[in-house]
Amino acid sequence: MDLGMIILIISVLVIAGLIFFKSKNIKQKFLTVFFVGLILFALISFNAVFGDGNVEVKTFSDVGKVVKLYFSWVGSVFDNLKTITAQVTHMNWQGNKTT
Repeated sequence: MDLGMIILIISVLVIAGLIFFKSKNIKQKFLTVFFVGLILFALISFNAVFGDGNVEVKTFSDVGKVVKLYFSWVGSVFDNLKTITAQVTHMNWQGNKTT
């Protein structure tokens, strides 16, 4: 991760912390945590997908390609999590029973 991304993440966390501790309403606190989590997920995942810098956005059709690539990556991440979860639930977690 480059320095700009680290500074952006830290600033989002600081602002969210200020909003979280200043608010008294539980609904506002929940929404703050939810949106901060969503923003951090987007920042980190965008950095993971486009961090190598070989994607250029110069036209509107390039934006469509970038969005398609990003959501393809996010979909494959969730598909992999689904596969891992399915494999974990079918494992024998009791080990060897010797009597």
